[in-house]
Amino acid sequence: MTRNHRANNLAKWVSSHGSPIELSLKLESEQSTGSFKARGAVVAIGALLKVANAAGVRDVQAVTASTGNHGKATARAVSLWRSGEIRGFDQGRPSATLSPARVHVPSNVAPHKLKALRDAGADIIVCSKPDCAIAESEARSEAEATARPAASGVT
Repeated sequence: MTRNHRANNLAKWVSSHGSPIELSLKLESEQSTGSFKARGAVVAIGALLKVANAAGVRDVQAVTASTGNHGKATARAVSLWRSGEIRGFDQGRPSATLSPARVHVPSNVAPHKLKALRDAGADIIVCSKPDCAIAESEARSEAEATARPAASGVT
C-alpha cells in the first residue's frame, strides 16, 4: 500500500460516518525506518553535531545498542546528515566529520534485522552474548573508552 492509499481509506471511513471532512495525517509508521524513532534520531544527531562543532571536535560517531527501530533510525539519521540531505546549520554542512553509527546487537539478533541495520548504514558490532542488556553495556563501554557519545534507546 502507498502512503496516500492508507490515508485515503481512513478519510473515506471517517467521512462515511458523518459529514465530509478534509483529513491530513502524518503517520509515524510511514517514516523511512518504519517507526516514530526516525524523527527523534535526526534531531539527536543534529544536536550532537552542533555540540561537536561548538567544541571543535572534528570526528563524530554515535554508538548505540539496538535490535531494531532505534538502531535503524540512528543509522539512517547519520546517513542523511552525512549525505547533506539534512541541514540544520546556518552555514550549511557541519564542520565535523560524521562516521557511520556503530550499533551493538546481541548475538542472537534475527538476520532480517541485521540486514535492515546494514541497509540503513550501520556499522554493526555483534555482542558476545544473546542479551540486549549486555549489548547496551558493551556499547556504553565503547562510548566511554573512545569518548564517543552513546545514544540510548535499546529496542
